[in-house]
Amino acid sequence: MPATLTSFEQPSTHHPSAPTTGRPNVARVVIDDQTWAEVVENPDDLQSYLEDWNATARASIVPNVFYEPWFLRPAIDYLHRGKPLRFVFIFRKNKRITDPDILCGFFPLEQTRIKLFPTVCWRLITDHYLYLSQPLLHTGFASEALLAFLRWARLARIPLVEFSRSRAEGPFLHALTNALSQLEITPFTYEQTTRALLTREAGSEGGKRGHYRRDIQRRRRRLEEHGSVDVRSLEHPNDLSAWQQNFLRLEQMGWKGESGTAIALRENTTQMFLETTTAAMQQKKLQMLGLFLNDQPIAIKCNLCSGEGSYAWRIAYDEDYAKFSPGVQLELDNMEYFRGTSMEWMDSCAAADHPMINRLWPDRLGLQCVYVPTYGLLSEVYCSTRPLLRVMKRRLNALLGRGRTSQSVFTQS
Repeated sequence: MPATLTSFEQPSTHHPSAPTTGRPNVARVVIDDQTWAEVVENPDDLQSYLEDWNATARASIVPNVFYEPWFLRPAIDYLHRGKPLRFVFIFRKNKRITDPDILCGFFPLEQTRIKLFPTVCWRLITDHYLYLSQPLLHTGFASEALLAFLRWARLARIPLVEFSRSRAEGPFLHALTNALSQLEITPFTYEQTTRALLTREAGSEGGKRGHYRRDIQRRRRRLEEHGSVDVRSLEHPNDLSAWQQNFLRLEQMGWKGESGTAIALRENTTQMFLETTTAAMQQKKLQMLGLFLNDQPIAIKCNLCSGEGSYAWRIAYDEDYAKFSPGVQLELDNMEYFRGTSMEWMDSCAAADHPMINRLWPDRLGLQCVYVPTYGLLSEVYCSTRPLLRVMKRRLNALLGRGRTSQSVFTQS
């Protein structure tokens, strides 16, 4: 069956051969006789997809907590509201016609401008609080979902799709490579890096830098000279508000407050934090650990869980106790806590060159940013020539004695 594009100017209409979902304000695109895309532009219309969305998040080949409904919806409301957005749901017919259709891919997109490219493009949603921009792909249909999405982008005449902060290894990369190969698309990878990853094997070793750990343990003993020191975890929902406020206070007191990146400095980021952590607590996906001195928190860590993995989302500490390294101490306690859970891995969400976490966590997670040309000769030429332009620029800078000044998109505040 030929692919059919319905009009975005008339989203409530659809081609006669397209599936009927009963959802209003949705543009429907038939990809083939088994697969179609449903495209939502208004975040308020996402409510009717929650059941399928949650099911796909649970069945995703790689968990991405940042694209689950309870996290992404507050992030959109407080950080992306008013921007051009598209939410692409890739559906597939069930083999048993009596069973519901399967949501096999979810792609939240935002409009963006790409350097040296003349027209607007689209990318997987990202911001300073969202550390993995990777679509949710059903484990049974990952390649099919990516293939259908790229075909939809071509039909929608999107010249370039940016996959930023996506994994450069494992099943997601395999599915993406397979889809690109089938469509004979050559992408341009403009950024590759790694960041620290804690795995069960490494966690059981407790880290490989024994001398560093011994130094931190010595600092713990020095801290204990100032009073009672203990490590606590958030256990009861009634205590959540106190933990939230203590975290916001500690973060604002430190260097993030001075640099203007602390969450509490802005109303929208504060509300986003409060809503996401509250929702995570309700979903039993929140871990908050604290290092306390004389019953007062001097470091708090916030982890978000999804499937077999977790993400070390945010950490804050009291810089009045910096000589005791409370943040590092809490990180060691976090590693011990991790070993007591059923989690297989924890993503540090840290910059590639983060000195503290790289000393403690020996494993690494490969990440990449990729431009995928999906429509038009111009996008193919752009992705083909950018590597050459990059080499020419590097050689020119070397001749002029300039160092590299560009900042990695993976660097976080």
